[in-house]
Amino acid sequence: MLMPFGKFRGQPVAMLPKRYLRWLTENVDLRGQLNVEVHAALCGWACPSVVDKTPDVDAIVRDIDAQIAELEKEKADVGSSAQSSFTTGGSPA
Repeated sequence: MLMPFGKFRGQPVAMLPKRYLRWLTENVDLRGQLNVEVHAALCGWACPSVVDKTPDVDAIVRDIDAQIAELEKEKADVGSSAQSSFTTGGSPA
């Protein structure tokens, strides 16, 4: 769950500083899922909403690797095309 308000708005509750979480429990009337997640984060529990939304790091790395490979191929294709044009006297593609 993302923090819906305040200084850390938009950040995962589980990642907020403990000091801020304690401040919330002492100064804000927390209700519902936010109350559960703040207390869980303070106690170090894993809330289902946090666990379910944890990114698949391996999938992200695979995607980045595929993008890098594609860019390197495009770069090689452009380089060989430019080299071919240079040696034959033609204009670059």
